[in-house]
Amino acid sequence: MNTDRPLEGLRVVEMGQLLAGPFAGTVLGYFGAEVIKVEPPTGDPIRQWIRDLKSALIRIENKTYGVCRVTGKLINKKRLELVPHAT
Repeated sequence: MNTDRPLEGLRVVEMGQLLAGPFAGTVLGYFGAEVIKVEPPTGDPIRQWIRDLKSALIRIENKTYGVCRVTGKLINKKRLELVPHAT
């Protein structure tokens, strides 16, 4: 057994979503396991969350977060709290 990669030779099927499951698969891979990631046809939901977060951060930086792209008016604070990425 390789002490640097003690899980070498082990095959793991990782079907987790978002953070904890995929992170566990990554750690197992670091230790030598062959990790096979299975995702739904639409992909892991975390990817959409990351895209939404990046979009929000860009709009905050541009000082346009909370401003409707269509009307140019401020979006109601309650709506932003309910759906923070819907700007």
